[in-house]
Amino acid sequence: MARMVDVSTRSGARSGRSIFYRDGQGKDVKKRRRWLAALACLLLLGAIVGAIFEPNRVARGWLAGEPFFRWRPASYWKEVLRAAGDKPPYPKGTGGFYPKEAALNVMLECARDPDPNVRKPALYFLSVGNPRLDKIREALTQALADPDPQARLTALNGLARYGPSAHSSVPAILPLLHDSEFQIAFVANLVLWDIDPAAVREATGWKQFTSGQWGYSVMLPGEPVESEASIPGPVPSVSHQVLAVEGGVSQFGVAVADFPAEGIFPPTDEERLDFGRNSVITGIKAKGLTPKLSGETAIELGGRKGREFLVEVEGMGFIRSRLFWEGRRLYQVKVASKPEFLNPKAADYFMDAFRINATEAKPR
Repeated sequence: MARMVDVSTRSGARSGRSIFYRDGQGKDVKKRRRWLAALACLLLLGAIVGAIFEPNRVARGWLAGEPFFRWRPASYWKEVLRAAGDKPPYPKGTGGFYPKEAALNVMLECARDPDPNVRKPALYFLSVGNPRLDKIREALTQALADPDPQARLTALNGLARYGPSAHSSVPAILPLLHDSEFQIAFVANLVLWDIDPAAVREATGWKQFTSGQWGYSVMLPGEPVESEASIPGPVPSVSHQVLAVEGGVSQFGVAVADFPAEGIFPPTDEERLDFGRNSVITGIKAKGLTPKLSGETAIELGGRKGREFLVEVEGMGFIRSRLFWEGRRLYQVKVASKPEFLNPKAADYFMDAFRINATEAKPR
């Protein structure tokens, strides 16, 4: 049995032409359309499944609005960083992050990931990025509160590169001076001396110490400990010493020795400075230690000739000293530390702050 279908023109009038379909032919057309629709659905489903499991995650990243670097989304780079672990060197491919600003948005996204094995390497790459970028500084500042110690340490090291321009980060750094991890507290101290020395001195209790009796003043961290003693020997003397501890590991101190008028006394400045240096070395040997003199430099303080020298002490570290004479009184300004625990800027500040107040000195 056949059926007739009229075909109309665009004007709606009959064309006078009719198309006749047999019943079997109409069913074939419908079936073909159903198959095409099913095929389209399968292709769409395959595209969706492919996008989900596509290793580079491009489609998913694009749909989610993720930032891209090298045509790959942040989710792809998160997996790369996760596989790398939390310490450099990082795998091939991540080297392109150095110090590409094009990767910045991806690294900022990775630095906020809940997984510390993604955050830590991302923070590392941010820490070696362009220190002129406020976005990096802000991300590093936020990471100072990260529960992972390695992340906090990485953020501190990154902020050190900013110097004084990271002044707005100081309030977030100051609490780390009391971090339960010693290394973090130590590095926070170093970083603050780079960014805002006045703030760290106030936070760690630096103040001026003045001795009218011994005629000097100096800036010291915390509460110093004073002591006095009589020293027997070929040139007997009376000594005074004040010591303070900086950063929990380095000793900053001033030692003063008075030599009596009746004792033997070197006649020239150079001989007196040689005598003072040798006295320091002899005192170290008397404690059963092995000192090694390492370099000397001529210096001045208020017109007085002086000498700076370094003594390495086997198994103990080093002692950096400055010597000055005022009449028959010898002043030694010293820093004792191990190299890995020294805060160089704090040591320089301490030594440069030393002053001899000759008018106040009271000879013994």
